[in-house]
Amino acid sequence: MRPASRPRRALPDGVEVRPTRDEDRALLLDYFDRLPPEDRDLRFFGPTVPASHVDRWLALGGQGGETFIALTTDPVHGARCVGEAGYAPHGDGTAEFALSVAPDARGGLGTVLLEYLRDAAAARGYRALHGDILADNGPMRHLLRRRGGTTVDRLDGGWIGVVIATGLGAPPWPEAGVRGPRVLVESRNGRWGGEAQLREAGFQVAVCPGPTGRVAEDPCPLLEGRRCALVDGADIVVNDLSPDEPVHRHLTAALMTAADPRALLTRPEGATSIGADLVETALRAGHAGRQCCAPRATSASRSATAAGGERNGECELASRRTSSA
Repeated sequence: MRPASRPRRALPDGVEVRPTRDEDRALLLDYFDRLPPEDRDLRFFGPTVPASHVDRWLALGGQGGETFIALTTDPVHGARCVGEAGYAPHGDGTAEFALSVAPDARGGLGTVLLEYLRDAAAARGYRALHGDILADNGPMRHLLRRRGGTTVDRLDGGWIGVVIATGLGAPPWPEAGVRGPRVLVESRNGRWGGEAQLREAGFQVAVCPGPTGRVAEDPCPLLEGRRCALVDGADIVVNDLSPDEPVHRHLTAALMTAADPRALLTRPEGATSIGADLVETALRAGHAGRQCCAPRATSASRSATAAGGERNGECELASRRTSSA
């Protein structure tokens, strides 16, 4: 069931989105062949797309997943695929998603396809969608960040794992992978310098991008007086947002109410950041105060390690990698 208060962006003129059908096989093969090589690499781990992948993609509907195709119709050449999206069950009440949009159809279609996925997955009871994207894929990161995308993994090669809720508000904590203490970080744009150090030490880290201040774009649930699954499930909450912006101060006040005061670290005025050393010390001590002093910078020599378990290899979604939106 679609969350009543979440608006859907209108389709671009002349574009139709519908579930894929077996007869769409030729349209999809033509579409993937027309995608630029760099987009095929983002989406499929390589420059070519075997026909067997399209067959597996079309079979997802019988395996608990769903796929969608975006079409335009030319009076001379007929139907043409300009985008596709789908998800596959992840085995823990969540699903892996992937999508791509043709370069000449970008400018809103990626947003629409993502909303189709969220609605369809929510209707089947999936709580969240996971995707792997390149850290420098600005359009996709922006798309996910505006929908509460939370960074839960950083992988070799510059890939990051992002999760979004299928409903309103924050997604749940990933159930698979690292089982260490859970550290939730509120940090501007979903980036925090202490991630690598804590993951290397065996902690599970989720980094929220901070509130957008745009009510219509899935705002932080705490700012609406609702519960946040990430806050509720965290062993410690690190509020590393600058206290200088009003919307950040509002979130700080909400966190002071929602989080256990013994497990909340808030960046004080004048500090530049909360470092991983202080978070690790607070966790090992079993408590944290409401405010702290910024410690020394985390060593730049530390490297991130993957926090998840085994990947699914060549699954129907080409793992969870997503192309440009």
